[in-house]
Amino acid sequence: MTFKYLNSMITTTKMALMNHKKKLLLLIPLILISGYFATKSLHHKNEETVIVAVKQARSAIVSPTVSVIGTITAEQGVDVSARTNGIISGIYFQSGQAIKKGDLLVSLENDELKAKVNQSIEKLKLAQQDYDRNRKLNGSGVISHADFDKLTETLAEDKLEVDYETALLNQTYIRAPFDGKVSIQNINQGQYISAGQLLVNIQNLSSLFVNFELSEQYVSKIELGSQVQVIDDSDEKNSVNAKIVAIGSKVDTDTRTLPIRAQLENNRAQKIFPGMYREAKVSLSNKAKVIFIPQTAIVYDQLGNSVYRVSNHHPEQVRVTVGEQIGDEVEILKGLNETDTVVCAGQIKLHPGVVVSEVPYQADPTHS
Repeated sequence: MTFKYLNSMITTTKMALMNHKKKLLLLIPLILISGYFATKSLHHKNEETVIVAVKQARSAIVSPTVSVIGTITAEQGVDVSARTNGIISGIYFQSGQAIKKGDLLVSLENDELKAKVNQSIEKLKLAQQDYDRNRKLNGSGVISHADFDKLTETLAEDKLEVDYETALLNQTYIRAPFDGKVSIQNINQGQYISAGQLLVNIQNLSSLFVNFELSEQYVSKIELGSQVQVIDDSDEKNSVNAKIVAIGSKVDTDTRTLPIRAQLENNRAQKIFPGMYREAKVSLSNKAKVIFIPQTAIVYDQLGNSVYRVSNHHPEQVRVTVGEQIGDEVEILKGLNETDTVVCAGQIKLHPGVVVSEVPYQADPTHS
């Protein structure tokens, strides 16, 4: 009786253990599945999503440029001075006035010279009358050939005297040598001036040049007609284009540079004046493919320049070598491909592990 009871208990226990084992085998997959979804949920919870503005890099075939400092000059510009000493009797221009060639600018006191001219003219009239009277008698024996030759010589001398006195008188009238614009008036009526003293400066602003020195290493990469951009740092709207019209014939042995002259295409705004310094960007002939991105994409730090490149919604910070800035874009010499997409706004929110949601970058219209 006892043996049957024990055998029954053992059989019951085995069946119970088998039932628990089946239940445990059913629970293990459920536990694994629950753990997977719990881990995935935690992973998504740790991935922060931020919105950034992005734009794809673009490439363009451009001519490399070299920047130099040039000086603006006028095709025609001169310091007007008097050729003789005298006292100013009249000033016939206003400061900054536009004038025409031949306009009277300044006159000097000349009453004495006028009197001499009148006297010489009267003397010439008498000599002409003597000559005309005796010309009819020449050869008739009434007047000798020697006397007639003397009258002829006197007439010629009197004509030269009139021309000379008239030339001296004309030197007291200072006129504009060409069309242009006069400087600020710095002389006064009644002022005594010496020969060669500056009276006024005239510049023809309709045709301007920029003169600069170009290193000999670039000389082979330019030619007549090469483009030059004349930059106004204070206002880019006043920047104008120019083209090279003259290349010097000798390299300076001290600076190893060659003088270059470029003519400005226009100065309609009259904002550029002779004597100004301007940055001149000279286009070189060896064209190359260049990658451009918005300037706002550049991140500056102590280690250099970098950008955030986006791939599959994940940003990656990459170092880049930056070239020249053209408008709102900057040239990338190294670090990016033309198919790369970069973050242009929102970089401050980026950090390792972040996921981005991209929107198209729109440049600030106030800087376009």
